[in-house]
Formats: sequence, structure tokens, C-alpha cells
Amino acid sequence: VAKGAADMILTDDNFATIETAVSEGRRLYSNLRKGVRYYLACKVALVSIFLVPIALGIPLPFAPIQIIVLELFMDLGASATFVAEPQEHGARKKPPVHPAERFMNRRMLRPLFLGALSLFLAVTATYLFTYYTTLDVTYARTVAFATWMLGHIFLALNFRSENEPLLKQGVLSNKVMLLWALLALVAL
Repeated sequence: VAKGAADMILTDDNFATIETAVSEGRRLYSNLRKGVRYYLACKVALVSIFLVPIALGIPLPFAPIQIIVLELFMDLGASATFVAEPQEHGARKKPPVHPAERFMNRRMLRPLFLGALSLFLAVTATYLFTYYTTLDVTYARTVAFATWMLGHIFLALNFRSENEPLLKQGVLSNKVMLLWALLALVAL
């Protein structure tokens, strides 16, 4: 009855386990938010990128095979690297998240849309400029694809923290993300 009514059950007699469990739970929750925010920003940008060429009546900026590469390698790969993100400084001192607080709150949505907007603007501008200056769809798609991949890397690195700039948290602190970024650059 006590186990059923308890919010937490200790399986050992060390109270330091509670601190470790709370710390790990906060890290996992924070990293889940970061990964979801990144993934949704990429999806909003991807959908938005097709709107301008459709409105202008010009070829679409990505070929189907490029979209498959983007979906499988870039989006899912980067989202998975957020699992390896270390806990942010001061996370243990913050109060716990209120159970009634929404997962997709304003603190998450604002950077999501700003990230999507920046990726949309970068890819759309490079695609339109390249297409209208060369009138070569293949070349313009290649430039858009390269811009998208570089933008993905930049976005993932910047979405690693909700509070701290990239340089303060340490560029080398998430080696899994750096490996993914290196693989993306090599693939590009």
C-alpha cells in the first residue's frame, strides 16, 4: 500500500540516489524540450520554404531525394544528439517545473519560430538569388540544399541551451552533436 501511494520509491538506502534521480530527470526533460524545439523549427522552415516558389510559379527548391536525406539524416540525426547534451549550469538550483505548465510554452515557441524563420530566410534567399541569376534549377537546388544543411548545423548548435550562448556552454561539451555535424559536413 505504501509503495502504491508513494511518489518515489528508493531501491537502496542511499539518499544521494534522490539527488541523482532528480538531476537526471531534469536533464532528460530539458533535452527533450530542446530536441522537440529543434525538430519542429526544422519542419516549420521546410514547409515555409516551399511557399515562395509556389507563389512565384518557379521550380521547388528541393528534389524529393534531397527531402529524404534532410528528413532521415539531418532532422532525426540532430534531434537524437540532444540526448547526449550535458545538464546546463544552475539546473539543480531551479525550482521544479509546475505540473500544470504546458510543454509547448512561450519560452519554447519564441525561439522555435525565430529559428524556423532564420532557416527559411537563408534557404529562400540563396535559392531565389541563385535561380534568378543562373536560371539553372539543379545548381539552385544544390545551393539551397547546402544552405539548408549548414543552417541545420548552426540551428542545432544554437538550440543546445535555452539560457546560455553557445560559447559559454562550451562548443566541445556535446561530442555526439559535433560528430553529427562533422558527418553532415563530410556528406555535404
